[in-house]
Amino acid sequence: MDPGRHFSMPKAKQVAVIPWRDRGGLHVLLIRKRKGGRWGIPKGHIHDKSFDYHKAAVEECHEEAGIEGRISRRFLGEFNYRRNGGRHHVRVLTLRVKRVLADYPEMEIRERAWFTLGDAIGRVGRKSVRALLAELPNWIGERKALGKL
Repeated sequence: MDPGRHFSMPKAKQVAVIPWRDRGGLHVLLIRKRKGGRWGIPKGHIHDKSFDYHKAAVEECHEEAGIEGRISRRFLGEFNYRRNGGRHHVRVLTLRVKRVLADYPEMEIRERAWFTLGDAIGRVGRKSVRALLAELPNWIGERKALGKL
């Protein structure tokens, strides 16, 4: 191996979901670790090639936030981040929440809360997620105009 040659670590594929509902205004569900972590959105790895983004998104929503609903077919956007020496590429879907479960797998380690869109943007720690949240009303409006919601 050539010692001068640099190898880049491949990006881990992940999917994230912006859960939302319209109840007299747009609200977004955020999650965080119970010990006071930053607020964010459900997110997880795509573990193998046969496991698609949409299936992973539904699974992450159930495990991390205890929610079910209608997952978008199209992606709202994507972002990259670094963590623990690794690079991650995240594609973001939306979920129109239809059901909030009383019990869910990660309820002991994560808390969830509904926020108005403006409050959610102010609370989310990652700048790239704040930008995607800001795009959500336009994205929803376009989907409604096309009869996709």
